[in-house]
Amino acid sequence: MPLHAVDADLEWLLTVAPSLMGLRSTHGGIVAALEGGGSGAFDSSAAEAQVERAIPHVARARRLGAIWTTLDGPTRQLLTTHYTPRSSWPPGVTAMLGVFTAVAMNLTKDRDRLEVACCHGALAANQAIIRRERGRAERAVNRAHRAWRDAKTASMLRWAHAE
Repeated sequence: MPLHAVDADLEWLLTVAPSLMGLRSTHGGIVAALEGGGSGAFDSSAAEAQVERAIPHVARARRLGAIWTTLDGPTRQLLTTHYTPRSSWPPGVTAMLGVFTAVAMNLTKDRDRLEVACCHGALAANQAIIRRERGRAERAVNRAHRAWRDAKTASMLRWAHAE
């Protein structure tokens, strides 16, 4: 059974949760200012509203974070690369490698050659390179997603049997 290139829980954990939990936002600075006494004119209402918005998501973040820690380091690194890709590549690279661009560029042994192949994708020799590297990335992402799915299933079973 082919796996999807995107898992909603992983996407949320790696791209949305950090901001919601104040890890990749200005929230940390606001909290530090509040803890330090702030300034006389400092308005904490926005920080308080952000904390209120995060509260419903804490349980999900903890649950998924616990599952995340059961994965081995290389799998976590590959999934992080897949879900937090670079925003720009040379022309043609994303067009040729699609959603597997970041992983393919990370896994390839010859990044420069792959970039050139993608930029000149009409040539038969380059098409073979693109197919090989995109296929390698897709298989790696599928293996990592399978490990994630297995870890989630194990977590659910542990929870069900604990009841």
